[in-house]
Amino acid sequence: MAFSLRAKRLDFATGGMNIVVFRGRDAENFGILPGDKLELSWDGQKEIVTADISHTAVQHGEIGLFHELWKGKKIHEGDAIMVSVLSRPMSVQAIRKRLLGQAVSDAEIRSIIQDIVNGRLGEVETT
Repeated sequence: MAFSLRAKRLDFATGGMNIVVFRGRDAENFGILPGDKLELSWDGQKEIVTADISHTAVQHGEIGLFHELWKGKKIHEGDAIMVSVLSRPMSVQAIRKRLLGQAVSDAEIRSIIQDIVNGRLGEVETT
């Protein structure tokens, strides 16, 4: 399910991670939890981001974009941003298997590498 929100530039930096902020009630309505992976799309561009929630940084109907995201992506205040919630990648299951001491296949290792390269895994999954 995709939905559209208005871009709001936030004057905060994350140190390199692409993080977006939702108003608490909006996140609840869309079933978004902190740490969820999302795909944003606008003007033919796409970006994988991580969700966070605030009750003060953004208003209802807005999506807050940290400095790293809007600086190099030509996103303007008020632009319509399409948001899609991504399902958990198969690589997460492979990481879980490995943490439990089970063997992983070559295909599962490749899926982990591919998801790291494409930004589909967060810091928790990769450390």
